[in-house]
This record gives sequence, structure tokens and C-alpha cells, in this order.
Amino acid sequence: EMEHRRLAAAIQNTNCRILMVIGRTTLTEELYQGHIVAEYPVRYSVNIRNRFDTDATHIVVTNY
Repeated sequence: EMEHRRLAAAIQNTNCRILMVIGRTTLTEELYQGHIVAEYPVRYSVNIRNRFDTDATHIVVTNY
């Protein structure tokens, strides 16, 4: 979680344009609130070690 918070702070404080696609979670919604410009459903066809839900939502985050 700390690494996600550091990344969010870096994105908000950089002078570069950033576009990132990341899975929608409670944490990512909190960190990128106001910067989420789109979302779309994703269906994973491979589930390695039960790491991912087969259905998920990705969000598109920008700082511009």
C-alpha cells in the first residue's frame, strides 16, 4: 500500500503528463480521486495462483 501512495504522490507532483491504467480498488479510487478519466471492464482468461478475479474493472488515471 505504501508504494501505491508514493506513486500517487509522485504523479500528482510531477511536471510530466502521466496516463496510467490500473485495477479499480478501494485504494486506487481513494488515491486517484479527481484524476480518473475513464473505466472499463476486463475479463482475465488466465488466473495464475488465484491472483486475479476473472472479472475486474480498470481505471484510466491522468494528471492533466
